[in-house]
Amino acid sequence: MANLIQDLRLGVRMLGRRPGMAAMAIIALALGIGLTTTMFSIVDGAFLRGLPFDRPHEIVALSRLRVGAAGDHGAANGQFARLNHPRGITVTPLDGFVYVADTANHEIRILYIGGPFVPAYAVAGSPSAAGYLDGDSSSAKVNAPAGVAATFRGSIYVADTGNGVIRLLTAVPGTTGLFGVTTVGQEHFDSPEGIAVDAAGNVFVGERGAVRKIAPNGSVSIVASGYTRPAALALDALGNLYVGDRSDGTLWKVAPSGLATLWARVGDPAGIAVAADGSVYVADASARVVRQLEVVRTPTPPRRRSARH
Repeated sequence: MANLIQDLRLGVRMLGRRPGMAAMAIIALALGIGLTTTMFSIVDGAFLRGLPFDRPHEIVALSRLRVGAAGDHGAANGQFARLNHPRGITVTPLDGFVYVADTANHEIRILYIGGPFVPAYAVAGSPSAAGYLDGDSSSAKVNAPAGVAATFRGSIYVADTGNGVIRLLTAVPGTTGLFGVTTVGQEHFDSPEGIAVDAAGNVFVGERGAVRKIAPNGSVSIVASGYTRPAALALDALGNLYVGDRSDGTLWKVAPSGLATLWARVGDPAGIAVAADGSVYVADASARVVRQLEVVRTPTPPRRRSARH
């Protein structure tokens, strides 16, 4: 205690003799304490305490805009690509390429992910030139495509909304980004938007009024009916089909048996994705948010049953 009093007296005398040096010492001490406190708070919050989220180990960050420019539409390819009302999006499992239905440009675009920039190039269609023509990437035309779905082997099914058909993009062997574009069967669909494909090669198409299935042998059957605008489709690992009806904001779950159950109500379900763990994510277009849906264990009587033909 005596030593502390003696040190205080010495400090007061030094402050009186050299106020400048004393002030600098006080400022340096304050900065040191502040920096130490800040660093401890960061370490404490990031490593010592649990983050204030239900599943902090699953937190992801949304990156900055990497393709296109917010509020600026166009049809440019390459490093500074522009998109025009893109809608459907899919990823090929083996190579990780991203494909986008660039609806208002009447194109299907491929995005090359991996660098600081993400160039985009058309693999089908022509900018602002709607049409209907099979061929290769340089000649094929589509009309306001809304949905895309990738197979395990990297082929891309397209809901060619304006033409009312389903198109198939098949990669030309030995090339990257070059495809042959063909029409799947002779069936006409009424404004198809949603599209999904399962491991067996069945293609599910959401059109005005119903969801239909194209089997690998080309036969077409109705999976579920009674929808007005089933614009969003997705499959889970068990073969359940999720259908988002944008006309009334309903989300339906259709079991492999054909039994359809009202699963949720979402404002404007424009897109659906199902994670490996069964979590369901919905792009609510009107609210401009992505929602994760949780299962509520309450009995819901089925309202729609599939009609098979």
